[in-house]
Amino acid sequence: MPIIGGARLIGRIGSTDIGVLNMQTARADGLLSENFGVLRLRKQVFNANSTIGGIVTTRVDEDGAYNAAVGVDGLIRVFGDEFVTLKWASTFDTDDAGSIDPLDRSRLIARWERRRQNGLSYAADYIRAGGNYSPELGFQMRSNFTFGQGLVQYVWIMGEHSPFHSVSIGANALSYVRNGDRSVESGMVEPALQIEFKNNARLNVSALNSYESVRESFNLSDDTEVPVGDYWYHGGLVHFQASRAETFRPTFTVSGGSFYDGWNASVQAEPAWNLSSHFEFSAAYQFNLIRFSERQEELNAHLARVRIDVAMDTHLSLSAF
Repeated sequence: MPIIGGARLIGRIGSTDIGVLNMQTARADGLLSENFGVLRLRKQVFNANSTIGGIVTTRVDEDGAYNAAVGVDGLIRVFGDEFVTLKWASTFDTDDAGSIDPLDRSRLIARWERRRQNGLSYAADYIRAGGNYSPELGFQMRSNFTFGQGLVQYVWIMGEHSPFHSVSIGANALSYVRNGDRSVESGMVEPALQIEFKNNARLNVSALNSYESVRESFNLSDDTEVPVGDYWYHGGLVHFQASRAETFRPTFTVSGGSFYDGWNASVQAEPAWNLSSHFEFSAAYQFNLIRFSERQEELNAHLARVRIDVAMDTHLSLSAF
């Protein structure tokens, strides 16, 4: 969409953070000109680690059709390392019927977590999004679902003679449930090991165990399809990230295992060069080898990215992607 113009303002007044964004698009390819707006406020309360905030987003076309979202949120440090997060957002648009249940047009997020750099940490998440929740200025990957997640991790800080700074083990389990019939749409269980070296480089090893309930077939490409069915598939992942202090910083990810009714192997490399304190060049290349042998379907997927970041000083920076 061609953009006529826009403006963004971010800053702080006292203990309140403010963000404002507005943008106007032009008519193009039979689509109307539209205005997009965002207002975000956040204020520190109770203590240095607690905030409350609100957000409003609007999308209005030249004929007056609109979509708006209103949200409130809070992050509260309850005591010690215990934090609770609560968020609520609702959307409204031109086509709304007056009888729509407020819960059906809303999204609720609740999270309780223990934040610690060493020892035991954990978190539990609950999210519910109604079938008529539709934020047209946001990214809503799924609709009409209930999400639950539990994470637990234990971190050991190693001694001065160890080559490692820390070693941690943990597990993550999650599920998406359809609100309509309460059936499970997706699920995952992922135990993991993470090692952090003294130079801040990191190595992650995890086992991926995933479930997907596919009620409508979809295409990965013109020649490969995932048919309707319920799938459990399993695999593993190894990820290495070099220290950000290095002039040349390689990052590698290798994963593989079963994939729906076939299998997948993936390799990704993300090298980055800090050419100076003002200039960084980074690239990424990912290759996915996907095979559905019984159906004689296959896919080789390539993804490449290049990014340049220039920081003139603490006030001016440029990025090209």
